[in-house]
Amino acid sequence: MAIWSYMRGSEMLDIKVGYRCNNRCLHCVIEPVRQKIVNNNEKPDLTTEEIISIIEDATSNGINTVVLTGGEITTREDFEKIVTYAVNKGLKVNIQTNGRALWRERSCEFMANLPGLLFIVAIHAPHAEIHDAITQVKGSFYETIDAIKNLRNINKEIAAKIVISKLNYQYLYETALFAKGLGVNEFCVVFPHALDFPQELFKSVVPRYYSIKDEVHRIANFSEKECFWISFETIPYCICTDSEAFWRRNCDLLSKAIENKDSRPNTLASEKNLFNWEEIRPKMKEKGINCSKCVFNLLCEGPWREYIQNFGFTEFSPIKQDQVFGLLEDYGENNI
Repeated sequence: MAIWSYMRGSEMLDIKVGYRCNNRCLHCVIEPVRQKIVNNNEKPDLTTEEIISIIEDATSNGINTVVLTGGEITTREDFEKIVTYAVNKGLKVNIQTNGRALWRERSCEFMANLPGLLFIVAIHAPHAEIHDAITQVKGSFYETIDAIKNLRNINKEIAAKIVISKLNYQYLYETALFAKGLGVNEFCVVFPHALDFPQELFKSVVPRYYSIKDEVHRIANFSEKECFWISFETIPYCICTDSEAFWRRNCDLLSKAIENKDSRPNTLASEKNLFNWEEIRPKMKEKGINCSKCVFNLLCEGPWREYIQNFGFTEFSPIKQDQVFGLLEDYGENNI
């Protein structure tokens, strides 16, 4: 089933094409689902015809952008057909990928003249040893880097994405610097969603928020100084209590500021067999009683629920209004 995601201020559709992947990332929330599907002898991927049908329905419903995600869509035999079809329907296409299947130049050639493509490429460390340890595939780092170079050579827009873990949180700044050197357009920092992780795996993968605070603050300032866009997902505002640079790049704040300026009803949510990820995601998160005292309470969704179940609320302290004066000037008090 596709995931319909009504993004605030725009019409965007996430299409989960399946669960097949050529990496085995330690932090991957999809892997437990994939394993259950395989164990139950169920079909792990949508067919070409099913994906084409979803794209057709999307264009009929006013969607202007599709996100092709998985699993790893670039490993599919119909990858070229799907991307070309979506572009020819007039859609912008965001492709979430580890890039490994694109390390050969010829694998990217068909996209050279296709407009409206954005690649969101996972880079989990600035060097091979840690990146490969996270993906659990030796050589994956160099294939991903070669893919980025190939995509740059055909002038495609690229966003690099890192999922934080205990293996790489000390290298966030170095990874951001490395990504900028590769010529990517932006860098996204994501806290792991460790739903249904066995306890042993959870403890080995998920860091405490307080341990990443300094690196988050550092790269937020780097973003501002170097005019290199860095954004953050599922990192509550109070993790950096005095970092306006971080607050400005928090995805919750940015998207909800857009919603307040351009709020439109979700005409897709009532469709049969569809669900609204923007409504479901907050239900997977949890906030404490002190969150109601925070100036960002209406914007912040809080951490993933499994984080609270393991670590509690002691790290989170409300931010007062006088701490966000500069931000109020930019966004207006009614938006915060």
